[in-house]
Amino acid sequence: MLLGVYGGGSVGIGVPAGWDGPETGVAVYWVEPVERGEVPVSQGNWGGVNPVQNEKNMPKLKTHTGAKKRFSKTGTGKIKRGQTKTRHILTSKSPKVKRKLGRTVLVSDGDYAKVARMIPYA
Repeated sequence: MLLGVYGGGSVGIGVPAGWDGPETGVAVYWVEPVERGEVPVSQGNWGGVNPVQNEKNMPKLKTHTGAKKRFSKTGTGKIKRGQTKTRHILTSKSPKVKRKLGRTVLVSDGDYAKVARMIPYA
């Protein structure tokens, strides 16, 4: 049950003598414990219960930060990756090998499930 409302200089029931109220805002206080479904005035028009909070949602999955830098999905859902052996010791590699290593390739079937788990929203 709501006893009184402070705010804007208006004085409600049970206000201490000489108290003029807060400068801004509204303070709401209760005499008895709040009953289920009873909502303070300060919580707005939506009833104090957000309907989205009551729904049970699946937990969000976290993307592996190392994997998101190394893999990307194609338009058809396959996963692309870069090739290794392109960072150093390039003088001993032929131009043909270096050219082929520069291309991106698809992740193999054996590794697809593991990589797909690491980048769920890519």
